[in-house]
Amino acid sequence: MKLLKHKGYFGSFEASVEDNCLFGKLEFIRSLVAFEGETVKA
Repeated sequence: MKLLKHKGYFGSFEASVEDNCLFGKLEFIRSLVAFEGETVKA
């Protein structure tokens, strides 16, 4: 699992080659917050 940090939150993310997308969820919080994207903006 790879983690990224943004505005004090940590999120896990993975890439799906089959679906050509990125997806993940916020970690270390009680609620479930998931996200998905098509590209990585630099």
